[in-house]
Amino acid sequence: MHPDPKRRFASAGALSSALAETLGTSTGAGREAESRGSRPRWRTGWVAAAIAGVLVVAAFIFRVSSGAWFPGEHRTVATEAVPANLNDEFLKADALLQRYDIRKNVTDAIDLLKKVLVQDPSFALAQAGLGRAYFLEYRVTRAAGLLDEARAACNRAIALDGSLAQPYTTLARIDAMAGHTDLGMQEAQKALRLDPRSAEAYGAQAEVFDAQGRGDDAAAAVQKAIDLQPDYWRWPLLLGNYDYAAGKLQDAATQYRKAEAIAPDSPIVQLNLGLVALQMQNYAEAQTHLEKSVQMEPSFKAYSTLSEVFGAQGKYQDAIEMSRKARDLNPTNYVAWGNLGAAYINVPSDHAQAVEAYRKAIELAEVARKETPNDSFLLAELGSYYAYIGDADRSLPLLRQAVTLAPEDPTVLFSAGDGYEILHRRSEAISLIVKSIALGFHGNQLEHLPELASLRADPKFQRALKAALAPQQTGHQR
Repeated sequence: MHPDPKRRFASAGALSSALAETLGTSTGAGREAESRGSRPRWRTGWVAAAIAGVLVVAAFIFRVSSGAWFPGEHRTVATEAVPANLNDEFLKADALLQRYDIRKNVTDAIDLLKKVLVQDPSFALAQAGLGRAYFLEYRVTRAAGLLDEARAACNRAIALDGSLAQPYTTLARIDAMAGHTDLGMQEAQKALRLDPRSAEAYGAQAEVFDAQGRGDDAAAAVQKAIDLQPDYWRWPLLLGNYDYAAGKLQDAATQYRKAEAIAPDSPIVQLNLGLVALQMQNYAEAQTHLEKSVQMEPSFKAYSTLSEVFGAQGKYQDAIEMSRKARDLNPTNYVAWGNLGAAYINVPSDHAQAVEAYRKAIELAEVARKETPNDSFLLAELGSYYAYIGDADRSLPLLRQAVTLAPEDPTVLFSAGDGYEILHRRSEAISLIVKSIALGFHGNQLEHLPELASLRADPKFQRALKAALAPQQTGHQR
């Protein structure tokens, strides 16, 4: 435990020998006898070994505390204790990432972890934390290169200490988002083998299940995370997201309110409460939650959803203003530009600006596609953007690929159906949009999107939708 590593004992055995010499005996005979299963030969040797054991336990406790042992996470003991100042910085970064819903926390955590790793590149937990932070940053900004950096940091952590679960949870989440669900499941299962009590590992497994279209399994995995970590805001939020995707809006709202009770200052929780209120067509309530989210922390998602609230009420200029604010906050995110295009498209005089926004969305989405080529949501959105600028040759292959990759994802199906409708391929549009709504996609967008007005009035669409919803209305929902 000496501050100078050169003056520390190199091993527990060296410490035991030194203690034995101090007591005037040797522990060699005792160790030999113990290896044969008999009791130590010399009483003084036994006393020395006992004292050594106490001090080894003390050293173990010291090193564990320096290695930041958290409830529900497996931690291994490094060969050298982490300097106290680096450990403190790591702990600050980890605490910030627990509240990644506050955007500044993620960027601050990245800065802290980088500083720690400049001083100690072999700090495995810090490498794992940096990988997680890069991934969280990418999810918001979609900035090119961040996913590669996240993977690299996780792989460095694994190379330094293969028994850590945390880097595998992050890799599983990355691969789930990228569409590599088989690999993501292997990584999630590896994390759970390393730490069966890790709520984060169950959360990662849930994201993989969700990417595979296994909503019930995803919800079950999140429930395990809740059981292990009942006071963490993220888990009811995630469970609410799965309820939302399944069309269970009241259940989703209930889970979001549970998250709000745990983290009343969370802008993401307020955003989701606004989103579910929007889908329930409670526009005043939606606006209240979204404006509260913006007051806590302006975000492109909150502004984009406010844009949708205004668009649903026919307030198109207000919708455009909100989409501009969203774009300004996150100019590298293709979704922000795509949403701006969607806001402009509702005003005939702004058609040229809509096309310009869609072209920028295409440029950014094509960059993102290189990092996550099997991201079905990205492919569906990109295909729709091409459709809006009239490029059917690029649009159709993307729409087909998205549907092939995620044939049961209602969001992907609706976006692809929207693209087909823009390209005047009505039969494909009807098939995909009807299936999307039958799988739980919320009809609010269908009802207020101007470009779908002709489809809504089509008797073929109305008959197909009625037939698809009939089993649900008679209590036989799948």
